[in-house]
Amino acid sequence: MLRRKVMAGMSLCMVATLFSGCGTRTVDYNVDDTEVMETEKGEDVSGLAQFVDGERWTEELSVTGETGGDATVSIHAKVVLPDMEQMSVVEVKRPEVDAAYREALVNQIFGSTPVYYYEDVDVLKESAIGYEYEAGDVDYCATYLTGQQLQELLTVWEMIQEEWEDGRRSSAEAGAKEQALQNCREQIRDIKNAMRTAPEDYVPVTDYESDSYLGYLDTIPYCLKVTEGDYTGDYIGDYTQISLRPLDYVSVCPEEMEQAALIHVEDGNEIRITGDNQCELSEEEAEKMAEVFLWDMGIFDELNLLGTYDLYWFAYMEQLDHYTFRDDKEEVNGYAFYYGQREGNLTDFPDSSIVVYVNDGGVFSADIVNPYQIISMTEHVPLLPLDTIQQIMQNEMAEHADDYFLSTSERDYTYQTMELLYARVADDSRQGYYSFVPVWKLDGYDVDCPVMVNAIDGGIVNAYY
Repeated sequence: MLRRKVMAGMSLCMVATLFSGCGTRTVDYNVDDTEVMETEKGEDVSGLAQFVDGERWTEELSVTGETGGDATVSIHAKVVLPDMEQMSVVEVKRPEVDAAYREALVNQIFGSTPVYYYEDVDVLKESAIGYEYEAGDVDYCATYLTGQQLQELLTVWEMIQEEWEDGRRSSAEAGAKEQALQNCREQIRDIKNAMRTAPEDYVPVTDYESDSYLGYLDTIPYCLKVTEGDYTGDYIGDYTQISLRPLDYVSVCPEEMEQAALIHVEDGNEIRITGDNQCELSEEEAEKMAEVFLWDMGIFDELNLLGTYDLYWFAYMEQLDHYTFRDDKEEVNGYAFYYGQREGNLTDFPDSSIVVYVNDGGVFSADIVNPYQIISMTEHVPLLPLDTIQQIMQNEMAEHADDYFLSTSERDYTYQTMELLYARVADDSRQGYYSFVPVWKLDGYDVDCPVMVNAIDGGIVNAYY
């Protein structure tokens, strides 16, 4: 099993962050032209203890919009605090995913142990099996596939060729069989040519232009993959995804599946899961492991826990041929913790997200989308008193009712929570730079737009909706 102490070595790898030395230095931070300077570490001028005894905020007020619409706003808000003693301000930027960035990730995760280029032959095999009669061009000589991997791929293409020849594969389209057989022959020819010069074993890394690397953690082979692509949605542009996972889930699966021929693992966010979780860890204990993992990575509460799901393991214990398996086992064991950015007021950066997978052995896999590179951190920032923030919120709703849709529909509004959290704020002076800032968020179930106030200087933060 991959132990947490090993995974802790990932530390800041996914975000390329160096926190050492940040704890006692003085850092300037500017929010809305108001300078805030960190105090000496240990001087408690910014602690959350001042809010612990905060009573439920109860208030009634009437607001009128510019169009003349009226609304009654009822505030019965519970004060919700994060599980920490101090708040910080963190300046970040989007990392440039280049060879230096990949090298830093590889070194941080695998340390001084040997690291190799890695090509996932299973992807090529599944792609081959799934094709109809047209196959994409693959320059096998340009890959880092080993001789053994190429032999596995050759076996698959020879099997596909036989299936077209004996009619197990077919197509009603004219000329499909001839084209398919021609493609099979070309693939088989190219693979055999590549096998003449293919390495017997994985190739040690000499540069970091590739996006996949193989290394070992606790003797378990792991693949680190860094990919970039296009994100389609509210944000149009590129994104970065980083994943670390074992080459074979047999090495981290439940004990009774360790001899399996094939293993799948999914979580309750992807499929409906029934049955009791057999993990020896409670959900709370597993969540603590995930939190420690994120802290060791240099990630704190700018990413919030959005959901926890059980892990479902499905294994075939015996393989009869490439398509046929039997003697299946299944078990619910472990947890998937989904973290994501809940608040932000920028439109030029896709949301970051993290999924951390935990079972009896601790954290065994992680996926990160759109990591940040942390530039600086200001710790122990002083926060405005609660009653000051509440007065600012009242004034904001009264003076800008239309901005919160309070006067555009004929109904009343009730705010039930006043929560302290981190929001992401764009740096107007530097493109691609952002800050995570502590903010107070006033929200409710039937509220169209929350009221968000910078907890440091009282500035209004526009909600990202």
